[in-house]
Amino acid sequence: MQHERQLEQTRWLLDAGIARASSQLKNNTGYDGETWIVTPSLGPNWISRIEIAVMKSGSEANATRINVTAEIRGNDSLAHATRRSHSFLVALSQDKNDRT
Repeated sequence: MQHERQLEQTRWLLDAGIARASSQLKNNTGYDGETWIVTPSLGPNWISRIEIAVMKSGSEANATRINVTAEIRGNDSLAHATRRSHSFLVALSQDKNDRT
């Protein structure tokens, strides 16, 4: 049961990371990602982290690849770690008034 709860929280973190990356790119085309440490809801012995990486795609004009990884893990080696990731392309508009 604990593992399922942790896995679901990892999915929520991934969703939050995807939303944050999208929002940051919409407001700042120079955004290149970040590591986001989240206060864990599982307790003080747990670490929750979201890594966002933004890279220009060489294969597609005006496209940017976003990689988001969410992870929850315990401070000791016996704890289960859960990790989920998602990678996607975003086409950035040349028009400064229309950022998508």
